[in-house]
Amino acid sequence: MAMEITTDFVLKLAGLTRLEMSGAEAEAYRQDLAAIISYFQILNAIDTTQISPTARIFKDNAQLGEDVPAPSFSAEELAQMTGEGYDVEQRVFVLQGVLPAVR
Repeated sequence: MAMEITTDFVLKLAGLTRLEMSGAEAEAYRQDLAAIISYFQILNAIDTTQISPTARIFKDNAQLGEDVPAPSFSAEELAQMTGEGYDVEQRVFVLQGVLPAVR
């Protein structure tokens, strides 16, 4: 049974996550969410009974390196690497073309 994604539902989610969005933005996100859920319904319909579960992605002989603590990058360094930007006020990376910046 498919769950209907409504604009009101999107606006409620936005309110719960403290995001402000217009009706037009909510409608755009509604369409995106509906498409994502539709895709997962297609995947859910695939018969995987003959496929054995995968416990790990590496073969048993895979050699993994030792985890060694190392200094992290600052937010400014990461922002330079993305070539996009870092919103210091909201403490989020702004990646144009992925999701619009929320103000």
